[in-house]
Amino acid sequence: AVTPEPFNVLLTIQVNSQKPDELSEIEIECRPDWAPLATGRFRELVELGFYTNCPFFRVLPGFIAQFGVSSDKELNKRWMYCDDSGGGGDDDATAITKEECKLPLADEPRIQTNEKGTLSFATSGKNT
Repeated sequence: AVTPEPFNVLLTIQVNSQKPDELSEIEIECRPDWAPLATGRFRELVELGFYTNCPFFRVLPGFIAQFGVSSDKELNKRWMYCDDSGGGGDDDATAITKEECKLPLADEPRIQTNEKGTLSFATSGKNT
């Protein structure tokens, strides 16, 4: 199989919630040769607009900044709250089918360590 070429994603971010017009940019180089499943999923989420208006919800200066909970509740249901039986809703009106769910990714071999400036998906256990 041919590994896709690296690609860049430019995110515009609001740095200070007290100054909503003060924006900055983060450019992310995505490396399918390091993690083809994760970069493919990230690209798909970016193209769907999953990260549009997505807040940073945890920032520990000098260590980590976490984001990834979409402001679009429907996208969250399809991408974050699914298991192999479907789900994602509190009742029949908001539940989604198994076919609509996007399952967690299988773990990929670690090729590059997480060092300053590295972006990675969080994990909540094996193959999540």
